[in-house]
Amino acid sequence: VGVNTASFSAVTASAPTGYTATTENDFIFFINGQYMEHDAISINQAGSTFQLLVNTGSIGYSLEADDEIVSFGKFNS
Repeated sequence: VGVNTASFSAVTASAPTGYTATTENDFIFFINGQYMEHDAISINQAGSTFQLLVNTGSIGYSLEADDEIVSFGKFNS
């Protein structure tokens, strides 16, 4: 059991200077239509890539290439 990464193209998903930093709690994630609990995920901004780090032990299975992850939140793309 490990951590898998899903990524989205986004210029930024970070809060502007002077505001509270953006966390996974500012987004809602679904995998194959099922809600992903926030304690099973973390986020990372790496340049123009927004990374979703998934703790596969917490969600109960490993990510596969055909899994669909949908996210709602504030992205600037």
